[in-house]
Amino acid sequence: MSSLRKLKSGMKKNIVIHPFLFSVFPIISFYNYNKDIAKFSYIFLPIAVSLVLTVSLYLLLQILIKNKIKAAIISSSFLILFFSFGHISNVLPLRYITIGKLVITTYHCIKFILIDFIIITAIFILRTKRKLISINACLNTVAIALILFLSISILTHRYNHLKVSENYTENYFNINKKIDEYLPDIYYIVFDGYAREDILKELYQFDNSEFIDYLTNKGFYVANQSNSNYPQTFLSVASSLNFKYINYLSKIVGENSNDRRPLSTMIVENNAYNILKNNGYLFASVPGSWTEKKLYADIHLQNGKISLNDFHVALINMTPLGVVPIGKKFQLNLLRDNLIFGLNHIKDLAEINSPTFVYAHFVIPHPPFIFGKDGESINPKGKVIGKDGSHYFKIYPSKKEYRRKYKNQLLFVNKKAKILIDEILNRSNKPPIIILQSDHGPGSLTNWENPAKTNMKERFSILNAYYLPEEGKKLLYKSITPVNTFRVIFNYLFNYDLDLLNDESYFATWDQPYKFINVTNELIDN
Repeated sequence: MSSLRKLKSGMKKNIVIHPFLFSVFPIISFYNYNKDIAKFSYIFLPIAVSLVLTVSLYLLLQILIKNKIKAAIISSSFLILFFSFGHISNVLPLRYITIGKLVITTYHCIKFILIDFIIITAIFILRTKRKLISINACLNTVAIALILFLSISILTHRYNHLKVSENYTENYFNINKKIDEYLPDIYYIVFDGYAREDILKELYQFDNSEFIDYLTNKGFYVANQSNSNYPQTFLSVASSLNFKYINYLSKIVGENSNDRRPLSTMIVENNAYNILKNNGYLFASVPGSWTEKKLYADIHLQNGKISLNDFHVALINMTPLGVVPIGKKFQLNLLRDNLIFGLNHIKDLAEINSPTFVYAHFVIPHPPFIFGKDGESINPKGKVIGKDGSHYFKIYPSKKEYRRKYKNQLLFVNKKAKILIDEILNRSNKPPIIILQSDHGPGSLTNWENPAKTNMKERFSILNAYYLPEEGKKLLYKSITPVNTFRVIFNYLFNYDLDLLNDESYFATWDQPYKFINVTNELIDN
C-alpha cells in the first residue's frame, strides 16, 4: 500500500503542466490589469498562439534532450524571461551607445542579458544529474496558484460588475425634434491630443494659422480659448458624451480608486447616443480605444482586413517582439492602416439615407509618433508606445524630439482633416453638423505623478471647432468646453432648454483619476 502511494505521488510530480500555464498567465494577467476597459474576448487569439508555440517548443526540446521534466523546466524558464522583457524595459529609459556605425540601445542590452540568462539556465538544467522532479512539482503548484488567483480576480470583477446598481448615465431626455425640419448628420470627430493654436505657437514654435484659417473660411466657428474639462481621454470622453461633469464619481468609487469601469460604462451607455437614437438617428463609430469598441453602434467603421487590435499590440510590447524589426513593422502597419482606413472612409457615411451620428476618435497627433508630415511611415527607435506625458518620457527622454515629432504628425492630421471635411461637405445632401475637437492637449510638460510639475495650459488647451448653421453659431462662444458641446447642439437641433454649465477644468493623476483638482484659474491668462 505504501509503495502504491509513493508511485501515485511520483506520477503526480512527473505531470507537466506549468509550461502551458506560464504561456497563458501573462496574457490573462494583462487582461486582468485592464479588465475595466478591455473585452474578455481579446485574450482568445493570443492564448491560442502562445499555447501552440509553447507546445511546439516543449515537444522539440523533449525530442532533443529526451527528458520531459528538463524540457518543461527550460520551456517555463524561457517563457518567464520572454514575457518579462516588457516589464524590465518599461522601468529603464531608452538610451543609445554609438560605436562607429553600430548603435546599441537599452533594449539590446536587456535582450542580451536575458538570452545569456536562459542559456546559462538551460546549460545548468541539462548538465545536472538531479531528476528535478521536486522543482517540476513546485512549478506546477506555483503556475496553478497564479492562474487560480487571476481567475478569482476576474470572476469577482465580472460578478461585481453585474451587481453594480449605480446608473452612471442619467436617463436620456425625451426630446421632440423640430417640426418640418430635416435632421442633419452629426460628425463628432476627436483628434486626440490636438493643441490650441496659441499654445502651439508658444510652446512648440509652430504657426497653425493656415489650418485655422481653412476652417474659418469653410464656415467653422473656432473657439480659440477652449480648454478640455479633464486631462485624460477616458475622463474627457465620458464627460463630453454625457454633457456633464463626472466629479461625483469620486464619491461612488472613492478618490483613491483607479477602477475605470464607471468611465467605460459612461462612454458605452452615453446620453448623446440615447437622445439621438430616440430621435431616429443611426449611430456609426470609428473607435479609438478598447472601450469605444464596445459602443452600441449600428455601424463600426473598422479595417476588416485586420483582426488584431491595440490590446494585442500592447501584449506584443511585453515581449522582445516589440522591438525587433519584424514585430515593430507589424505594429506600425496595424496602427497606420487602422488610422488611415478611418480617415479615408468617414466620407462614405455621408451617403447613408438616414440621419447619422458619427463618433470618430483618432489617436493622433497623440503618440505613438508613426507619421511624418506628409504621412510617411516613421519607425520609432525603440518600442511603439501610445503613452504620453511622464509615462512617455520614461522610455523616450527627449522633450525636443517629442515636440518635433508631434508637429510633424499634426501637419499630417491637418492635411487629412482638410480632405475629410471637403469630402463630407461635398457628399452630404443636406448641410451636416461637424465638430472637430480634442479630448485634451499634448503632454510634453505633463507629469502624471506630480500636478505641480505639469504645465496645465499645455495639457488642457484644445482644438474646438464647430460647423453649424448661423442659428447654431450664435449659441457658441470662444471659451466653450466639451461639457457644453452637446448642450449647445441639442438646444439648437431640438429646441431643448439645456442649461449651459460653467466651463471648468479638473486635473487628476493617472493612478488617482477620481481625485479631481480644480485648475480652471490656472488656465486664465492674466
